[in-house]
Amino acid sequence: MFNDQVNMYMDTTFVKTSRLEYRSDLSTAWFGFGTDMWQDDKMLSANDGWYNREKELFMFRRNVHLLTQDQETWSDSLFYYRALNNVEMLGNVEVMDTTRNAYALAGRFEYIDSLSQLVMTREPAIMSVEEDKGRLDTLYLGADILTLRAIRRCDLPDPWVSDSEKRMKDIAGDPVMEYRKKAAEAAAKAAEEAAKNDPNRPPEKPAAKPGGGKGGPGGKGDKPKDDKPAPPPAESPAPKADSLLTPPLDSLAVPADSLALPPLDSLALSATPPPPAETEPEPEAPAETEATDTTALVPKDTTKINFIWGSKRVRLFRRDLQMASDSLIYTDLDSLVRLYQDPIFFNEGNKQYASDSIYLVIRNRRAEKAHLLNNAFITFQEDKVSYDQIRGTEMVAYFDSTTALTRFDALGGASSLFFLEENGALATVNKVESKMIYAIFQNGEIQQIYYYDNPKNDGYPSVQLPEEERTLKGFRWEPERRPASPLDVTSLVPRKSQRTSYLARPHAAFTQTNDYFPGYINKVYRDIAIRDSLQVVRDRERQRIKDSLARAEADSLRLTLPADSLMLALPDSLTVPSDSLLTASGDSLQVPDALLPPSDSLGTPRDSLGVSATVTQKPELTPEQIKAAEKAKKEKEKAREKARKQAEKEKRKAEKQKALEAKWAEEDRIYEEKQAAKAQKKLDKERARKLKALKKIERRAQRDRKRFEKYLRREQQRAAREAKKNTKTQ
Repeated sequence: MFNDQVNMYMDTTFVKTSRLEYRSDLSTAWFGFGTDMWQDDKMLSANDGWYNREKELFMFRRNVHLLTQDQETWSDSLFYYRALNNVEMLGNVEVMDTTRNAYALAGRFEYIDSLSQLVMTREPAIMSVEEDKGRLDTLYLGADILTLRAIRRCDLPDPWVSDSEKRMKDIAGDPVMEYRKKAAEAAAKAAEEAAKNDPNRPPEKPAAKPGGGKGGPGGKGDKPKDDKPAPPPAESPAPKADSLLTPPLDSLAVPADSLALPPLDSLALSATPPPPAETEPEPEAPAETEATDTTALVPKDTTKINFIWGSKRVRLFRRDLQMASDSLIYTDLDSLVRLYQDPIFFNEGNKQYASDSIYLVIRNRRAEKAHLLNNAFITFQEDKVSYDQIRGTEMVAYFDSTTALTRFDALGGASSLFFLEENGALATVNKVESKMIYAIFQNGEIQQIYYYDNPKNDGYPSVQLPEEERTLKGFRWEPERRPASPLDVTSLVPRKSQRTSYLARPHAAFTQTNDYFPGYINKVYRDIAIRDSLQVVRDRERQRIKDSLARAEADSLRLTLPADSLMLALPDSLTVPSDSLLTASGDSLQVPDALLPPSDSLGTPRDSLGVSATVTQKPELTPEQIKAAEKAKKEKEKAREKARKQAEKEKRKAEKQKALEAKWAEEDRIYEEKQAAKAQKKLDKERARKLKALKKIERRAQRDRKRFEKYLRREQQRAAREAKKNTKTQ
């Protein structure tokens, strides 16, 4: 047990606390008030906590604060599962991303490192602050459950990618413009045919032959030159992938490595060195000297694709746009916000858009276009009892940079009902039914409107319009579903940054250590800095080597390149002492082998351009030729053996992954069984409660019945006495 100004160092992590207690029988350490931990540029603070070494579980509580270079995180309590690298935060949790002016708020955060997935519950919300023309505008997105996940593009299922491409292709079209173009072409063709059949049309003169053919213009050999058809118009480009109104997942997910605290093996000021990082596999050479499949040389696309799922009571609020739905899906693949199960959104104060599902096209953090699919309905409120209405099987609404409606297209069985103003009053009602409707808006008012394919138009004086005719079929006006303020999304309020105050906190001073071992802690700091810089240099060098090898393989598909031909030896001057605390003697330690390049790369690099050209074999071979042929054969066999080992390694990796997936499936099954048991227990408890209530009601009914029977007997006895008394009187 240590009290008052406790300082501890363990594997690049520095700790300062007011109290530290360790129980070896429980393999647990407890931290006291004012606990601060530093690791590289990350800092964790709390006023209470413990660490269980057997479970590899950290728990911090009471004003937990996590600070990284770009993020700031608060929570009431935090659990860090070191073995799995998972994090769970509870109670008024907030993650602030200073680089994107984004916030994530919830009562509970759960980050699963193996899936790169963050699940937010208990009034979760994502806030995105942006500046528009000198004015701050904040978007709030909330739901009962918000799930954010980042998946590498190469790991995405093919149907996800193909479905996204199909959606992008579908929304890129313009049905109304295509219809108008085809109609114009058909009309022009009909006019041309009519002109050809006109008996009064003068005959056309044949075109003159260049240079004058035999017989002059129009003579023998002259042929009329056919007009070339006009080139088809360019298709509308598919929308470019853009970030959602909310930041990417990796900007909000809690960085797991920021909590990577080492196990407390003992209370001595030394720690067990971490296991060396797994040595990066060497690049493989092509197995054959013949042409190699170029697809195998194409690197995997490891770009992170962000996904956001919102479940139950999805709500969005921004100054110029409000939305409500049951569920939401967003992906960077197509930059579409897809709303399902009775979605509805509002803009410009009096405009409501509703359908069975809605696709919002997001570009530059603005809603550019909305596709209303199935039972689409747009409503404009004119006054308390009058509503302009457009109805269609599908609709497409277009918005400007301020999210104001500029155009809409109603497709398939379209109908509209507009109240027309005359002399300051809504005097006339115009009701139209047609195949398609195309309208252009300016400053919130209709400037032009077009109806297609024999529209049916009816007009009525507003005062004579029956009440049942004032709305179209399927009309609904639901202002109560419109989020009126951020409080309708979440009651949680973001905190102000405390970065300055936490950065000003003094680090662990190690006063006693400096008294007994002068300069020791300074050397530790210096060795850590050197080791980190060395790691950066080696990572860059390895990446450069991998890139060079990939380019060399792509440029020389018919060459057999040795696997280590492009491996370069790093300068010896980079071999510097590592963490001095990782040795028993306290002296410097050489850099771990995992940080060094493969041993075979330290030899003389082979000539990667040494190509054995194919020549005609002579009857007699010189000893040098025989030796070269044997060497080439050995290298070929070596390359094949290496390829076989790599295939076996990939197979073992796939089997390991399959075992992990089976394990995860089993864990999911156990979790579902627990949830089912929990639900059954809750149901049984509810049934018992209802049964108890029914029994109570039955007992009360029996008491009331007995009381009534007693009262009835008393009244009968009284009536009998009265009758007997009357008889005696008579």
